Parts: sequence; structure tokens; C-alpha cells
Amino acid sequence: MNYRIDWKHLLLFIFVCGGLILITRSFMMSLGIMLLILVVDYVFANLEVRRRRKKNKPEKESER
Repeated sequence: MNYRIDWKHLLLFIFVCGGLILITRSFMMSLGIMLLILVVDYVFANLEVRRRRKKNKPEKESER
């Protein structure tokens, strides 16, 4: 599979991860929070893709 890497997105996650480590002073807690953030990000990205696909469908197919 060919994956595209969004470098701005990756840098934002690294920045947030570093901030969480400084705030919580616990690597494991920061790791758990980052995993939750990544899951939420995946869900929102998936919903956005579904919404775009539904919006871009031709009208003839939706009438069937």
C-alpha cells in the first residue's frame, strides 16, 4: 500500500506528545492519551472520507 504522510499533522502530534509528557510527567499516561487522540483522529478522518464519497456520488446512482 502507498501511504501519504502529512508532515504538518505528524509535527503537530509530536508537539502534543512532548507537551503531554511535560504536563503529566509520566510517559505511560502520555502514551495512553496519545493513543486515544489517534483513535479519535482516525474516526473523524474516516467520517470525512465517507461524507465526501457520499457527496460525490452521481445523482443517477442515488435514485435507484
